[in-house]
Amino acid sequence: MSSGTDPSAARIVSVKPLVGLSSLPHLVYPILPPPLLLTCLTSHSGKQRRPLAQPSPVSYSLSSHSTQSNNPKIRIEYLTPDGQTRQWEAIHRTTTPKSSPGGVDSVHIIAVRSCSSDPSRKEILLEKQFRPPAGKVCIEFPAGLVDPNESIETCALRELREETGYVGEVMGKVGGSMVMFGSPASSAAKTVFIHATIDTGKPENQTPVAELEDGEFIEPFWVPLASLHSQIRRLAEEGFAIDSKVGIYAEGLEMGRSLNGA
Repeated sequence: MSSGTDPSAARIVSVKPLVGLSSLPHLVYPILPPPLLLTCLTSHSGKQRRPLAQPSPVSYSLSSHSTQSNNPKIRIEYLTPDGQTRQWEAIHRTTTPKSSPGGVDSVHIIAVRSCSSDPSRKEILLEKQFRPPAGKVCIEFPAGLVDPNESIETCALRELREETGYVGEVMGKVGGSMVMFGSPASSAAKTVFIHATIDTGKPENQTPVAELEDGEFIEPFWVPLASLHSQIRRLAEEGFAIDSKVGIYAEGLEMGRSLNGA
């Protein structure tokens, strides 16, 4: 294989601001995709299928940002494995705390009801929230952005309390998920899932009162885990938008049941 078509030759060349952007401090971007995934991707050379290796580590900087947006649009110039120079437009989040472990921007909370008076009651907490881009009320997990000098676990419990009024606990050995890219085709923003339990038998969870920010309108509701998939499909048929993370979680549970013959 010639060096001109070696997949490891793929690298970022530059990042440029789009219209309406001005000064942004230097920022080193992560390599995309993550360097640990050495054998998961493939590329095509004619009819031959071969592993797509990772590009060499390349740092690149942003020179501008929009004073009117925390998520300006940027243009990335990069080299493809066959040596072609191409461009890609993306959204850059400027609010990621420098103290955030792994550069995590946000957390999503998978909270399960843990009722001391009824241990068999297995339900998951979801939210209804209007999302202007979708033009619909969306079914989502509780979620939020990580604050400076805040651990992801602390962020998860804070957002859970603020959005739903419930006081939860991070699940012992399960805790948090791996760091994931929320939408790698359009942004380098990262997120994690935090698994939590909410004991609705405790006094502080009897009459939960949310602490919503100005402009937030959120309706939390419980769904039985056993019927999550069918409930999500019903909500979609009723016209609700389904957040992909909720949909994938429900599909995964349903597939697990099918594979186990349930």
